[in-house]
Amino acid sequence: MRRKLLNLSGVTKVERHQAVTAASEAISASGGWIIDHTLFSNIMATIRFALPVEEQEALKERLKAGGIGLEADASGDSKQQGTDRSLPSAEIVGSLTITFIHNDPDLLIEVPAIPG
Repeated sequence: MRRKLLNLSGVTKVERHQAVTAASEAISASGGWIIDHTLFSNIMATIRFALPVEEQEALKERLKAGGIGLEADASGDSKQQGTDRSLPSAEIVGSLTITFIHNDPDLLIEVPAIPG
């Protein structure tokens, strides 16, 4: 069986905490769950998730409603991305990369020195 992958990329002017919450809620509302996430300062976030394959279009609509504009190539044909809608119980693994548009400086986090 071919592995199902969905790669979404979007941008937003929504405050980053609200945008990540909106993405999380969109994934949950689509019957999915978050596998992992990575934050890159206050510039970008990547969220890896899984959800039923038939919910991917609903997820895209929920993300747009949450203020996350998806790039045009993210809404390409699902057959090109390795998904098969003929299997209703199939899960899709995906990633969502959100770039935050703002005028704030980079978020700097001090890392404490480790003795030894």
